[in-house]
Amino acid sequence: MFDVNHFHTYNDRYGKARGDELLKKIANNARSYLNEVGGIVCRSVADTFMMYCIHTDNYEEVLARLSACLGKRIPYQSVRPETDRQAPEYH
Repeated sequence: MFDVNHFHTYNDRYGKARGDELLKKIANNARSYLNEVGGIVCRSVADTFMMYCIHTDNYEEVLARLSACLGKRIPYQSVRPETDRQAPEYH
């Protein structure tokens, strides 16, 4: 399981439409990455996602790689205006 830190602040600040866009980007990129390692992902509630990887018992490693992957595929600058300094984090 993983969630997006600071998502509620992001959603309150930029509105639900942008929050939904961000969650879709996260879901699509997580799905892309997890497909590569034989896993699946689904959204649980709010900013929480569930993942299952068939070919590993080392979820911490998969989650660490997923976090790095999301950080590269959805850079902070692409989801916030120039003046904002609070980045979403993936844990």
